[in-house]
Amino acid sequence: MTSALAEGPWWLEPLHAVLPGVVVAVAVPLLGGNYCESVRLDLVAADCEQIVARRFPPSDVGGSSRLAELLLSLADTSVPAPTLVGVHDDVVLLEWVDGAVSVTDLAPDAEADALGGVLAVIHALPVVMATHLPAFPLLPSPRWQTRIRETAAGAAALLRLLELPTTTPGFALIHGDFFGGNVLWADGDVAAVIDWDRASRGSPTVDVASCGLDLLLRHGDAARSTFYDSYFGARDRPDDLAFWELRSATSASVGMGRPLWESYEAMRPSSLEPMVLEQRLSEELDRLVT
Repeated sequence: MTSALAEGPWWLEPLHAVLPGVVVAVAVPLLGGNYCESVRLDLVAADCEQIVARRFPPSDVGGSSRLAELLLSLADTSVPAPTLVGVHDDVVLLEWVDGAVSVTDLAPDAEADALGGVLAVIHALPVVMATHLPAFPLLPSPRWQTRIRETAAGAAALLRLLELPTTTPGFALIHGDFFGGNVLWADGDVAAVIDWDRASRGSPTVDVASCGLDLLLRHGDAARSTFYDSYFGARDRPDDLAFWELRSATSASVGMGRPLWESYEAMRPSSLEPMVLEQRLSEELDRLVT
């Protein structure tokens, strides 16, 4: 006979293992993530009124423990990140962070400047914090490369990647998916950097290029320039910047099996038409490949 617990939702057993006897009033699936399955749990008479349960895919063995260790380390720093509640098997429980990915009350330059500042703080953390994390791969996975090669532009981009320098300015703890969709805002300030599931060790330029592309697509090149100025300050741009810019743009051109504008639906300014997003990405690829 199958127990009632086994028939419950995937988050129930991990929740009771970490917080025995807690009662859930409401469970709300969270959309937007493409790696971990997430749900917000509103609890009854608990120390944490709301928590988030995140389940790693079966292919990422040890991913939940890896994330838990990282979040514990981040708790002792000035980096705004979710607080770990507990971990059980492939599920991580986090305190809910009040905030929104939409920053319509901020000018693009102000958003870009703030993102550059918080990313610089992350990359300044001791690299020893990343020793338990996997290395970030230089090239997309073979599956992604196959999808990219389906178009002439994608094939040309992959060939160009092999020609660009990859000399890193140094290794650091990197977020691995740093862009506006993984930053929560409250009252005009960064409330938390979320979704650390793909945190890695590698070139900090990975995060810089990813966020730079995001700002370019949503706000235009002036916002990306402000972000670069905020992050780099008076330092020269690293040798591997063009490589990671092209790597990010090439991956974005493939998407997650949905149009680019759908990925930005919750983030793009209301005045930004979907065709403008596609045009900006196309122009960026042309700039980097030619």
